[in-house]
Amino acid sequence: YDSYTDGVTDFSGNMIPGIGEWQRDLSLIWDVPIGNDYRLVFRGAYHFRDEYHNTDNNEGYVSPDRTWYDASITFGAENWSIKAFGKNLNDEFTQGPATDVDFWVVTSGYLPRTYGVEFIYEIR
Repeated sequence: YDSYTDGVTDFSGNMIPGIGEWQRDLSLIWDVPIGNDYRLVFRGAYHFRDEYHNTDNNEGYVSPDRTWYDASITFGAENWSIKAFGKNLNDEFTQGPATDVDFWVVTSGYLPRTYGVEFIYEIR
């Protein structure tokens, strides 16, 4: 905050809760037409989120920085597709957002490495 007070406490100069100083995302997509009607799409993604504070006063628990990678392969046509995907492929485990409550912290972790298959059919 450049300038922020709640009437009692001056939070000026503190980081905004839930927002890290840096966040980076890079995705690469290769879309390959196969014949006249089909497509094969490869996607890879890199994500980084810097550590961030969870309270206005920037005291208590700080959520750590996090780097993770996602990838998918999709095969389909105009109104349907089937996709195999992997999320958080490096299995980066960090604590997520937190709430400081008196003498303890309530927090949750991000999902571990996850794989799946998705089928989509669009009704037009």
